[in-house]
Amino acid sequence: MKTSRFNVYRPQGDRTLVFNCLSGRWAFLPAAAAAQLEAGRPDLLAEAERQRVVDIEAVVADELDELQRYRYLLLRASHDPQLRVVTLLTYRCNLRCPYCVAEAPGARERMSDDVLERLVAAVKTNCVEDGTRRLRVVLFGGEPLLEVEKGRKLLGTLARWAKRERMSFQGSMATNATLCTPERLGRLKPYLDFVQVAFDGPRRIHDTVRIGPRRRPTFEKVVAGIRCLMARRIHVHARMQVADPSHVPELLHELERRGLVGHPGVTLHVAIRERFSHWACQREPVALDPDSEIAREVESSAAEQLPVAAPAPQLLPCVTAGNSLCVTPSGGLFKCMASVGRPERQVGFVTPGGRFAFTAAYYRCRVRDPLSFPECRECALLPLCGGGCPNSAFEHHGDYGRPWCGDNRRLLTERIERLARGRRGSPLSLVAAAARNR
Repeated sequence: MKTSRFNVYRPQGDRTLVFNCLSGRWAFLPAAAAAQLEAGRPDLLAEAERQRVVDIEAVVADELDELQRYRYLLLRASHDPQLRVVTLLTYRCNLRCPYCVAEAPGARERMSDDVLERLVAAVKTNCVEDGTRRLRVVLFGGEPLLEVEKGRKLLGTLARWAKRERMSFQGSMATNATLCTPERLGRLKPYLDFVQVAFDGPRRIHDTVRIGPRRRPTFEKVVAGIRCLMARRIHVHARMQVADPSHVPELLHELERRGLVGHPGVTLHVAIRERFSHWACQREPVALDPDSEIAREVESSAAEQLPVAAPAPQLLPCVTAGNSLCVTPSGGLFKCMASVGRPERQVGFVTPGGRFAFTAAYYRCRVRDPLSFPECRECALLPLCGGGCPNSAFEHHGDYGRPWCGDNRRLLTERIERLARGRRGSPLSLVAAAARNR
């Protein structure tokens, strides 16, 4: 047996945390034993210690090439038989949030019936040719509730087709929730597994960022929309995106008073970022110290919102790095919502014949290989970040085929250090929240 190249060591007095980034498991060893392991001498460990490092995969077989193993797991994740299609039915919206992708220049305002039909045909063709077994369709915008009939047609047609093909289907929608009515939701409900809604901070902040017609407040309208969804038994994923960690408990208390915290029909997610921007989902992450008074306040009202114990392995940096597409109202294809509406970032289009036609940029993104990046190849943290965000790599280097570390190394290191100190291991940060493969 030999020491794994993906081990991270964090001494704590007379013991050391050994964290294996590929397995996501860890153990505490006596400092001397951990030093022997780090020096590449697992054969010197006592039997009990050797068993512990075997259990967490901190040692591997002598003949195993761990980079080959990583590549195999990466290829398997990259070719997962799932297609995720985020469909922007319209750029129109009843709100005027300054950071929204609906402000993208030069885009067609709403999807025509012709583009919708071509999109349905393209999705079917792509699924058949790729052997897709799971189809995920997200209604997006703009505000998709302004195009309820098109949303119903898209979800309904593909849901029925997927059922005939014995294919798993999931329909969802991202909405500002202010237009939720029983009539609108009733037409979409048969095809919706959940709906995504966002709060831009506590009410006093939200109403200055998420701006309604004639600058009217929108916080209570969002709450009313969520209640309408709950009444229709449509599960709600409520994203609490705040610009300052201190806003988290304030927002939680407001939602608690309105009966949304702890309700089985609502799942809350925390995202903290210094400023709102539609184009860089991992930009300027801010960590919440789990030992802070803010964290204690959060724990008192919604303990489930505190971070998990340790970072989890993720072979793809995010869901958009896999088999995922964003489709604009005109039929343009993009890999990530953060790049929608920017012509230089388009990776294809829906053809008049009802197929997906991809550019070279699409394939460049899809075959992105972090093992080709020298700095990633030698990094023990690689299995936790997958080479970083492809979109950020393009923003900073003009090339998907480059690494992007950003704050990932610092944040991941902080999480492991907190785990070593016996504290909660994950900061509440946008990087931690967004870096989950769904």
